[in-house]
Amino acid sequence: MFKKALTVTVIALVVGAVGTWLLTPPTLAAPEKTPIAVDDTKESGLQPVNLPSPPPVPPAEVDEVFVQAQILNSNSARSVAFSPDGKTALSGSHDGTVKWWDLSTGRVLKSLDGHSYYVSSVAFSPEGKTALSGSEDNTVKWWDLSTGRVIKSLDDHSDHVRSVAFSPDGKTALSGSDDKTVKWWDLSKGWKWSDLLPSGRVIKSLEGHPSSVYSVAFSPDGKTALSGCDSGMDRYNNFKWWDLSTGRVIKSLRGHLWGML
Repeated sequence: MFKKALTVTVIALVVGAVGTWLLTPPTLAAPEKTPIAVDDTKESGLQPVNLPSPPPVPPAEVDEVFVQAQILNSNSARSVAFSPDGKTALSGSHDGTVKWWDLSTGRVLKSLDGHSYYVSSVAFSPEGKTALSGSEDNTVKWWDLSTGRVIKSLDDHSDHVRSVAFSPDGKTALSGSDDKTVKWWDLSKGWKWSDLLPSGRVIKSLEGHPSSVYSVAFSPDGKTALSGCDSGMDRYNNFKWWDLSTGRVIKSLRGHLWGML
């Protein structure tokens, strides 16, 4: 009799931890071989007899279910992201690390260590070879996933970084911060010897939000951007659409009662 095995990989934000469980059906033990005595009095003419033990009872035909996972991060996980091919994932945590996960095995491929405070946001580049992370240490870090090293630390924000995003072509990035700004970053390389490394310079600083910017995103063509902020009771000023070429607001989109997180 065969048992089937099912493997399930789980990633969750449960106070920063996910356990590892093995769920197996109970097996029924066969009863012990017990002699059964029968009355042997002369009057009955019967003698003691040992009856054969019953055959072992096979295990119930229930699948064994393996749930494979590991501890996500040693503290609360703040952000997660799938790779473009869906085979790996990123998680950012209160412990200041970014974990890069193999979803087929549930193991950590790399632990990206470099932030000094909570990691609030993570994102894969379009080709899946690099990653961005935003932290409450006021920095954005651009990572080479093959080495686990920082390509560039983007340090122009003056307060906690809440959100990061790659452009569709992977050559620029956005970040939103508690300093009320959205930064548009240059991640491209130049042709001069001095420009062989990515510049990491701010192309434009988009200003106009009344408080912390919690979410940023590029349009599919990479020419415009969206940002959402924690505007408190100001329901009419929490969602902006930007023209990146000019750095100006195309439209303030209104309607949410509270700020955007």
